[in-house]
Order: sequence, then C-alpha cells, then structure tokens
Amino acid sequence: MSVVKRYTINFADGLAGWSGGFADYPVGQEEFYELESGWQALPESLPGNGLFISGNNHSDDLFMFIKGPIDGLKASTPYSLTFKITLATNAPTGCFGIGGAPGESVFLKAGATRVEPKPIVAETNYQMNIDKGNQSQGGTDALVLGNIANSNTDCTNPIYQIKVLQTDAASFQVKTDEGGSLWILVGTDSGYEGITSLYYTQLEIVAIEAK
Repeated sequence: MSVVKRYTINFADGLAGWSGGFADYPVGQEEFYELESGWQALPESLPGNGLFISGNNHSDDLFMFIKGPIDGLKASTPYSLTFKITLATNAPTGCFGIGGAPGESVFLKAGATRVEPKPIVAETNYQMNIDKGNQSQGGTDALVLGNIANSNTDCTNPIYQIKVLQTDAASFQVKTDEGGSLWILVGTDSGYEGITSLYYTQLEIVAIEAK
C-alpha cells in the first residue's frame, strides 16, 4: 500500500521554519528592488497573519520565493506531490502594466528538491540553484499553478483578496534525500515591471509514495 503523508503549514502564528528569498536580479541591488519578506499581519481588509514577500521587478524577471523543509518520508524514495497554496493578493484582473499585467503576468510556482533552494551568484546576477523554469514555463524542480490575479476588475483600486491555487493529483514527482526529507519551494516568476506584494497564509502538501 502506498504511503500518504499530509502537511499543512499555517502562517497564522508564525513562520513555522519558513523563510523568503529572491533571485533573477543584479547583485547588490536589494534596496533598489525594494526586497522585503517576513511575518506580518494581513492588510486591514483581511483577518490574521501571513508570510509577507514583496519586490519591485525592475529586471522584468524577478523571482520571489518562500521555502521550508518537510520530513518523515521514506529515505531515497520517489514521491508524487500535490500542492494547495492559499495567499492574499491585490493584483486585479484584466489590467495593463509595464512589461505585462500585474496579475496575469505573475506566475505562481511550486515544487520540491533534495537540496535547499537558494540564490547563487552567476556573473553579476542572482540565479536559483535549482531549475524553476522561466516565467510562464515550469522547470524540473517546479511547476506552474496559475497566476496571482484576483477577482477585482477595478484597475485603479487594487484590493487584497484571498486566492487559492492548487495542482492536480500526483502532478509532481520527486525523490527524497537519504534522511527522508525534502525542501518545498513556492514562488512567483514575474513579467510585470512593478511592485508585487503577497501574503502567503497556508500551504497544503500531500506526498504519495510512487509505485
């Protein structure tokens, strides 16, 4: 019988061992890109707290991500994962922006790796040490769940709303490390040359031992 493990990461009471990070921007330009992440209260229109992450996409390619470990799986064993991501976004639907839309051109990705996902220096830029793909395309280590546009269509009055994105059953394949652990990665790959600010509130991950 296949082993099924379920993980729920709720940011209502803290970071739960998770952290934020950034890639696809020039080294030393953190202040110019207005990079920020941490545990914060949600905007006034919404109750509770979340893992906040924000950046100004001057490079037309900024990747903003959160990461954290899961364990208790079988060692060196292939698993199929599904993801359900709950976040607060103020990106409206059907609006224009520099480089792309603030909602439809910001793509949400999720994946898992045996090694810790982190930015590394490649010449003069930070790039990820794993294969997340590029913008609307997924990679070996991450797949695209959708975009961050919410149901608001008033482009002059962005408001935060809760949005849930999820994958189909058993849609991502990965092999655990020698200790039965994985690193989970969730992030946005942006073609919108402006500020994107999100609050992640809950992540649900189901790991099913692959046959």
